[in-house]
Amino acid sequence: MAAEADKAKGVDVRVVLIAAFLILTVLLETVFQSPLRLTGHRAFPGALTLLLFADTFGPALAVPFAIVIPLVLVLFGTSKPLMVVGWLAAAVFILAVGGWRVRKPLLYCLAAGLIFGLGRCFLSGGGHHMFEAMRLAGHAFFGVLGGLAAWGIMKSRRTDE
Repeated sequence: MAAEADKAKGVDVRVVLIAAFLILTVLLETVFQSPLRLTGHRAFPGALTLLLFADTFGPALAVPFAIVIPLVLVLFGTSKPLMVVGWLAAAVFILAVGGWRVRKPLLYCLAAGLIFGLGRCFLSGGGHHMFEAMRLAGHAFFGVLGGLAAWGIMKSRRTDE
């Protein structure tokens, strides 16, 4: 019975983490849109949130989640409608691979983060005043960093259980 209580408590922590990183994602896309000048910085919380959501609620629900969140950002007027494709690319990868239960979970998380970051890079369009190689590297770096952070959180949750 204590194990069930701990497990339920763990799910609550994940939901809180998802909510926190989702709020961070929205804040980075809206309020903090112009002050931050690190190219690709928005890929970090997005990739992290998507991976944690898929880990908590299942890879199949990552796809609808990846449709809703960018559309909410479009409604805020801070994102382009095409951005949903970037989120979907990572979500489809997560669904195709099947989530955490892969043989190499670190590679899975890094690949999902990279796909997310590159999707953001290629679909965010213009408005960046830097070399394309720097944009690509920044988005890839922050996407992979988000994947690495998600892996660390998921790994620590599994060792606690």
